[in-house]
Amino acid sequence: MISLNKEINNFVIILKENEKKLQQIEIENDHIAFRTFDDGRVNIEVLAKPFIAAGYVECGEYHFEKKKLYAKHFEHATDKNAPRVFISQLLTKEFSFELQGAVKNMIDAI
Repeated sequence: MISLNKEINNFVIILKENEKKLQQIEIENDHIAFRTFDDGRVNIEVLAKPFIAAGYVECGEYHFEKKKLYAKHFEHATDKNAPRVFISQLLTKEFSFELQGAVKNMIDAI
């Protein structure tokens, strides 16, 4: 049986030995994703506004009927190195009134 503490200690030692190399790594995200609800206060259009203002354009929309999701993806118009942005929203109207009420209450509390 492998000792978890021993494995964690070995991992920490490796991290410390490579700290300077790790600090020099440039991390790039090829995409980021946001999840929201189909409520006009927090839906895709609301979440997309700052990205559109920053030069992103809508590039696709997706319907996931079984998962009851609707999504859009955005890409920066000029910066091809900028991450793609995916925003999906749960179609709460396709769920029970109980779930719809719970989601509404959560959003009301924001």
